[in-house]
Amino acid sequence: MKPGWEKLFKAEILKALRKGPKTTPQIYRILKRNCPEYCNNNEKCTHFKLTGVCQPEWQHRMRGVQHKMQEEFLIYLDKGTHIWKTVE
Repeated sequence: MKPGWEKLFKAEILKALRKGPKTTPQIYRILKRNCPEYCNNNEKCTHFKLTGVCQPEWQHRMRGVQHKMQEEFLIYLDKGTHIWKTVE
């Protein structure tokens, strides 16, 4: 993964959610469109052996950024709808 990915993902997630609530798959598509050089689907997640899910590493990292942003009270996940929103 190229340097600067975490800051870029955070900015893109905030920008997307300020336009309206989004699901995680919707955010994946936005990042893939806006930051294709950071979203290599051929680089598989190293946690495959633990989770049994074969996914691109950038998606795993993006979810990590989402959770950090949640801890920073910037965004939250509506548990009922599984939609991410900004904290107002």
